[in-house]
Amino acid sequence: MGRLRFHALAIAVYCLIFGLSACGGGSSSNVVANPTPAIITLAPTLKTSLELGKTMVFTTTPEDANGNVITTPVQFVSSNSAVVTVASSGLACAGTWNSLSNPQICTPGQTGVAQITAVAQGVSSPSTTVYVHQHVDKVVISAAPSQNPLVANCISKGHTFIFQANGFSQGTDITSTLGPFRWSAANASVLGLSTTTPGLATNQAQATASTIGLTTISASAGSANSIATPVTVCPVQSISLTVNGSTETNLTEPTGTTISATAITLDTAGTNITGVPLTWSSSNASSVTASGLTNTGSIATVLPGGATVIASCTPPTCNPGFQPSLPVYPTNVIRVVAGQTSATPSHTVLVTSDGCANLAGCVSTIVPINTSGGPSSPPNTAGAAINLGATPNSLVIPVGTTVGSAFLGTDFSQQNTKGLMVLTTSGGVTQFPSAPGKVLAVSPNGNLVIVSDTADTTNQVYLFNATTNTSTPFSIIGATAAAFSPDSMKAFVVAGSNLYIISTQDALQIVPLGAAASGVAFLPEGGFAYVATGATVTPWQTCSGASVPAQTITTSGASQFIQPLNVVQEVPNPPGFNQIQNLVAVDSPGIDLIAAQVNAPCTLDILSNPGAAALTGFFNLGRGSFVPKQLLVSSDGSKVYIVTSNLSVILTFDLITHASSAIALSGGATPLAAALTPDGGLLYVGASDDQVHAIDTNAGVDIQQVTFQRNLCLDSVGNPLPTVCLPDIIAVRP
Repeated sequence: MGRLRFHALAIAVYCLIFGLSACGGGSSSNVVANPTPAIITLAPTLKTSLELGKTMVFTTTPEDANGNVITTPVQFVSSNSAVVTVASSGLACAGTWNSLSNPQICTPGQTGVAQITAVAQGVSSPSTTVYVHQHVDKVVISAAPSQNPLVANCISKGHTFIFQANGFSQGTDITSTLGPFRWSAANASVLGLSTTTPGLATNQAQATASTIGLTTISASAGSANSIATPVTVCPVQSISLTVNGSTETNLTEPTGTTISATAITLDTAGTNITGVPLTWSSSNASSVTASGLTNTGSIATVLPGGATVIASCTPPTCNPGFQPSLPVYPTNVIRVVAGQTSATPSHTVLVTSDGCANLAGCVSTIVPINTSGGPSSPPNTAGAAINLGATPNSLVIPVGTTVGSAFLGTDFSQQNTKGLMVLTTSGGVTQFPSAPGKVLAVSPNGNLVIVSDTADTTNQVYLFNATTNTSTPFSIIGATAAAFSPDSMKAFVVAGSNLYIISTQDALQIVPLGAAASGVAFLPEGGFAYVATGATVTPWQTCSGASVPAQTITTSGASQFIQPLNVVQEVPNPPGFNQIQNLVAVDSPGIDLIAAQVNAPCTLDILSNPGAAALTGFFNLGRGSFVPKQLLVSSDGSKVYIVTSNLSVILTFDLITHASSAIALSGGATPLAAALTPDGGLLYVGASDDQVHAIDTNAGVDIQQVTFQRNLCLDSVGNPLPTVCLPDIIAVRP
């Protein structure tokens, strides 16, 4: 028995020494109790800092050669245990622990630097440098000594700037003992911060300006944080436009042409920056479209007609975060005229009437007219009448978008409902009682509508958002005219002797004018809006936070209507970047042509005699005194048409030859309202004979009449009423 016991014991010892497999036992694999790692990662890595007597935790990640995390005992080694000691658990003390296995008390040591390394089975991690310092009670950010002073106190987009932080303890600068600072930017999309860029000191960070805007940066060390320091990425200050690399921006192109345009954008530091989110706009998108998201734009001539094209820096996508907002408009425009084609484009003329307003049981309708066909013999057939929920008093269709809704204002209804009516391209009508009144203006992009309610006791102006179908009321009494900036950001509304500026970004501004205003229009480039008050026309800045007037123009009489002209004249030195832009003001017995030159952003010169080729001065139309009712300008800037309330003809003025004439309607009918096709080839006139007359504007001849058979006003079952509702509201939908 003794021998057997000894033999069994010997086998057991042998198996323990050489493993179970040596004894032929089971299928278990070899198990290594403390494997050797291929690498050890120590965190935090590289550099960190620690206040005297404070603690922090180091962690390790041992990995084998395949990158798998393994478990193995790790020891921590400090190169200067008088500065930092690390317990077996990885808990570090800026001083000395009472016990490495069961650390409870951290006794502060001395300031200095220690290298901490993790070791396992003879394999060491990269070391982490720990800076031990006194208590920090203040951190201050400044520019690094190597940096030149910031131009315009901002960093240009795409550029870098190095900031540094200094830490203080009771007034003493202890930066050299602090090691790396912790940096952050409130808006990392505006400004990126890096502390790992080669060449940076431990207290420095390199800022990279990513996008235009405002942010703050902060730095911290220990438990102290700096004051949030404002940093600005330079906003856009000026924009100038070129086409196909040329400074020529006055173009006549065949229909179907695509044109490449570039916006040269300078910021407030004078740096040429790219990748700026710009808004490209066309004054007549049915003929000339403009698209683009940055400095590069594409212009296409899709149908005959003319337009002015601009690229603007429109908040909040461009120059975001500044208060008040900082829109920037180009110092020049691109004027494009698309040539005629063999076939006349098809449009829809929308005709309605305000005749139901005084008729009991009357239902207003709107009737479309299809204009497809040749200019000398268009079919011009009236379509089916579409019932409206209220009697319209106005009809406006946006011009800056290719396809959009028609907006009809109303302040009367037999059904006791009133409010803005929206007619879609498919013929559906939706009414919004939250915006009653007359439509004064629709933004070029078709998203915003200014409605003035002068019939109600509330006497307000409503800004209707066609995207959300919501209305914002403004306490504006007696508004009579309005106009939107080309980028649709601002609307100028005149009411009595006040100018009201409604913005999508800023609070309502009220500007006293000193006299009753009668009209408002924007210069084609967008930086100025012209306001007519009596016998003066004053351009007001739209490109600054507080709108201020530029020079005042004296006209020959009281102006009733003003509109921009799609006519520009290049000015040399340098060509293409300085232009004369024009407007027309109606003041009986003629018109005033106003010329202005934008020499720099928000800088305008009124030109009284800019040259023989420019349009300027007063022109008598030769028909005596008249009361203007409507002003229309052809999209190519060649002709002006005026509908009056006291003459039986339409007054015309040729802007090229300066010749005036008049167009009479067949049968001696009196014009009530008119609308031009986008190419200016046809003028549709609603008249006193209950017909719409199609005028060939090139020949000045009434070529066709469309009869409505008294269906602009119907009774409750759809039959014509005995009283005729005349076609006195008309518009052309592209």
